[in-house]
Amino acid sequence: MSTILTIAQGVYQRLMKSRILYVIVVFCLFAIAYSTLYSAVTAGEETKLMKDIGLAGIAVAAMLISIMVGSTAIPKEIESRTIQTLIAKPVRKYEFILGQFLGAVYVALLSIAIMAVGFIIILAIKTHALNLVMFKPLILVCFEAIVLVAVSVLFSTFCSSMVSSILAVVVYIAGHLSYQIPFLVERAGNVVTKFVGLLLYYVLPNFQYFNVKAPAAHGICIPWGLIFGVILYGAIYTAIMLLVSVAIFKNKDFA
Repeated sequence: MSTILTIAQGVYQRLMKSRILYVIVVFCLFAIAYSTLYSAVTAGEETKLMKDIGLAGIAVAAMLISIMVGSTAIPKEIESRTIQTLIAKPVRKYEFILGQFLGAVYVALLSIAIMAVGFIIILAIKTHALNLVMFKPLILVCFEAIVLVAVSVLFSTFCSSMVSSILAVVVYIAGHLSYQIPFLVERAGNVVTKFVGLLLYYVLPNFQYFNVKAPAAHGICIPWGLIFGVILYGAIYTAIMLLVSVAIFKNKDFA
């Protein structure tokens, strides 16, 4: 465990040097702050507009950061030949994967936490109240980010950082649309089409499970049972992605 944490710390320190990370966080906070000016001229739905923009902005920023840190962690170790030193220590390959994953997750969650705190403070100043209902969608944004980091790490075990990023974006978009696949499959007459459609439905992460921003923005209470169910789904999917990553990475030779 200490080896995994040591690797994770090294990944965290290296990723935190990226200027793009700070640009994304600052831009998101700026967009949330700017929404307070726009909402002033929007009659009747000022608070809802702020919540919509804030949650959507944090979700998009979290997606960009998660893909960036997840898809670049392993390729950078390979390019810098650091991995050869680590494997020779020896460090087990599963420890290397888990360390890379945890370091990337820590960076992603820290970035989300900064944006979330800024969002809650700006919203509290505007509404003169602490909107605790916002914590539930923000929690799911965090777990969506964890799943996305795991997916990005998986791709990075056999692709370059650029290709990994592109594939992760495709999975992110497809994952938000995958809930429509069963309805499309029902209309398909071809057995092969139905099989492929259902296969994609079960293989792709259903990111719509993590999307409770709309009801939260409307002030609708989201039950904790739903939140814990989605967290469990995310944890299981993340574990599967990491197991596949380790299985692929075990067969790679860095000699």
